[in-house]
Amino acid sequence: MYTLLYKYATLVRPSGRTVHRNLKELMRTQWLTAEELRVLQLHKVKRLVEHAYTNVPFYTQRFQEAGIHPNDIKTLDDFRQIPVLTRDDIQCNLESLVATNFPHSALRYDATGGATGEPLGFYHTMEHAYWKWAGELRILNWFGFEPGRKQAYIMGRDFVVPLTPFQKLKVWLKRQKWLNAFDMGEDELKAFAETLVRFKPELVRGYNSSLLLFAQYLKKEGITGIRPKTVIGSADRLYSFQRELIEEAFDCPVRNCYSARETGVIAVQCPAGSMHVPSELNYLEAIANGQPAEPGKIGEAVVTNLTNFAVPFIRYRNGDLIRLGDQPCSCGRGLSVLQELVGRKTDFFTTPEGKLVSGLYFVRRFRGWPGVKRYRVHQPSVDKVEIVFEVGGDLDEGWLENKRQEIQAYLGESVQLSFKRVAHIPLTPAGKHLVTTSAVPVDLSKEIDSGGEAN
Repeated sequence: MYTLLYKYATLVRPSGRTVHRNLKELMRTQWLTAEELRVLQLHKVKRLVEHAYTNVPFYTQRFQEAGIHPNDIKTLDDFRQIPVLTRDDIQCNLESLVATNFPHSALRYDATGGATGEPLGFYHTMEHAYWKWAGELRILNWFGFEPGRKQAYIMGRDFVVPLTPFQKLKVWLKRQKWLNAFDMGEDELKAFAETLVRFKPELVRGYNSSLLLFAQYLKKEGITGIRPKTVIGSADRLYSFQRELIEEAFDCPVRNCYSARETGVIAVQCPAGSMHVPSELNYLEAIANGQPAEPGKIGEAVVTNLTNFAVPFIRYRNGDLIRLGDQPCSCGRGLSVLQELVGRKTDFFTTPEGKLVSGLYFVRRFRGWPGVKRYRVHQPSVDKVEIVFEVGGDLDEGWLENKRQEIQAYLGESVQLSFKRVAHIPLTPAGKHLVTTSAVPVDLSKEIDSGGEAN
């Protein structure tokens, strides 16, 4: 009944009909061949570049300075001539990045959560939002899920601002429960569990770090009454042993979603297991030292969103490291495949000797750390690594000292390693827990050492 009510309520509104048309198109184009999708991407890229050159002052100047004209972009290889867009470019030039052919009333301001620093502000139009929503609905369709069936979200949400009557109706029709990932103490986790045992969601979505914390609580307390059909995690890298723990707690498959506020979904795991890029909505490149990374090799993620014409994100370097695949998925979709989200550039540590160490090394070392609730590893300079930890039970001092010696030997005596207990490790402003961060620039020409174990 709820699915029919929700569908009727959305289709009587023009915005709902637009989203439905977009979804119908995405359901068709996902079955195009990889070559057909590349042709579609090239068409969309050329249209976006022409628009940006004509209507966006920042790009008009940038293209002219680079000696590039839209007519020069005849292939996707040509598209790489355009300089990358950085976070600093957007923060310093937002007003000149706004397209002049949109009235101010058509613009919607948005911002990232600021997980790694200052939030990034930008504008979009409702046309972009309708494509983004359609993309989300396609993801749900992959798992046989329709709006109107029970969903629970463990994500950031501002609970102070009261919902309008229309928003309350939407939440009721969508049958959603929102749980605040910004506050996940013991009392809140208990309340989450009690709420979801009663609610019995068919789908649970959340930040991977929040899902992991909640799953650990469920297993510790022996709570087995939350049994969704699917869990979809996002925001943080999901390691295989973390996936296994979350799957055990919820007794269902966990699917990973790689997304960003500014560009929407960049890749999502299909039922067959591949991470698919929504090629109709985003064009994804992996760039290493200025050149395309070979399939399977690490490169910086460079994303072009194909639907936001208000503030075009053209070849936007978002700070993530990825590996692109070149093998088709067994599901039959022609959408390109992301082989691996390696992590953020700030997840990698550089020693004074030049060794590049993955943050995964520390995650593995501290797996099942007895008596520790949460920890964070940070590298402020090339010769310093700081590890802080929040105690949540009886701490084994001998185990702690063994780990300190093991990590010191691995990093080398030239690195000053410190361990420090703290009362509380705060979440980021976006409600996420960053386990490993480094302020030292990464050299992608070096091999990354993750400690020699499987994920």
